Amino acid sequence: MAHSKSIRAVDARVDPRKLFRNAKLASELPSEYLGDFDDLEWVQAIIRDPAWEEIVYPSRTITRNSTTQSLFSRTFATLDTLRACQAFARTHDAQSGEKSEASVHKKEEAIVIVSLGRGLDGHPGLAHGGTIAALFDECLGVGAVRVLTRPSMTGQLTIKYKAPVPTPSVVLVRCSLSKHEGRKAWVSGTMEDGMGKVYAESEALFTGWSMDGSFFVAMPSGRCPAGWTANGVSAGRHY
Repeated sequence: MAHSKSIRAVDARVDPRKLFRNAKLASELPSEYLGDFDDLEWVQAIIRDPAWEEIVYPSRTITRNSTTQSLFSRTFATLDTLRACQAFARTHDAQSGEKSEASVHKKEEAIVIVSLGRGLDGHPGLAHGGTIAALFDECLGVGAVRVLTRPSMTGQLTIKYKAPVPTPSVVLVRCSLSKHEGRKAWVSGTMEDGMGKVYAESEALFTGWSMDGSFFVAMPSGRCPAGWTANGVSAGRHY
């Protein structure tokens, strides 16, 4: 399978911590095997593109003495499950309406690059449909919280499965804001192979909690946000 070439073999005798780029941050963030992305030109093109800003991905943040986000930060943070996740966002001008009455508005977009291991299989070599649903739930939430500026909960999630997702492989989840009203955000997205093939499509409704604060902050590559605390609250921001 061609996709398996993008995942480097791991010698079981080697300490896995030596294979991870940010193992020194393991007390705050799960170790990400970013080496899975090195040989993929489409991933590197995104990383080099200044329009895309890397953002903190709270689902991969370990909250000490708490089970908050434990599904993605602990259970799915292994060499055999979600081997690596990297999220980016951008805001750009978009046009809507007829040309004669067109209006320009800001369009929020986010992408999450994910390396899938075979511990997520349903059928051999194919990701479980529930795994894909969970990924959409988390990734589309990236687009929601950027406009809701607060933690949110999923109100509705619909998925159209168009093609099996192979494992191991690296996938791209695209997210874009469809509508925003008060504490509600509608987000749509696709899961792709990074080269044009679409595996699945999804739409979701998220409702923000009644609390102030920002759920996402921008982060330089490989670094934790300044002032990150054990309970995940920093400088008035809620993560």
